[in-house]
Amino acid sequence: MGLWIKLSVALGIGLLVGAERERRKGPDPQRSAAGIRTFAISALSGGVATALDQPFALLVVLLIVGGLSVVAYQRNHARDAGLTSEVALLLTCLLGALCVTRPAMGAGIGVTLAALLAGRDQMHQFVRRALTQAELHDVILFLGMA
Repeated sequence: MGLWIKLSVALGIGLLVGAERERRKGPDPQRSAAGIRTFAISALSGGVATALDQPFALLVVLLIVGGLSVVAYQRNHARDAGLTSEVALLLTCLLGALCVTRPAMGAGIGVTLAALLAGRDQMHQFVRRALTQAELHDVILFLGMA
């Protein structure tokens, strides 16, 4: 598989995750910092850094994306104390890098990430309303034994 195709997979992941985040952040001026373009650029940055085949290129890109995520969090934490978008941005960068070496795995994890982000309301409702404390305890105990 050629590099262009691998970078296209990375771009697709960034666009997919970014589209979900764009819809979540809303239209007001105080909205979250990262949207469709930021996630697409982050994924491409990870892919290009890996394609350069330089030992520290990906590390530098991850530090920059992580640093920008910290700045965005500091700017928005009073309104939204969650870290989901910032962590998702960093993971999207890593997935872009993964697409250069294992594009099918990167795509699969990218779709899973987008599904996790999109399913936020349903997951919160399930944990708060459908799952009792005793059931949660039992699941943790079962998984621990497995």
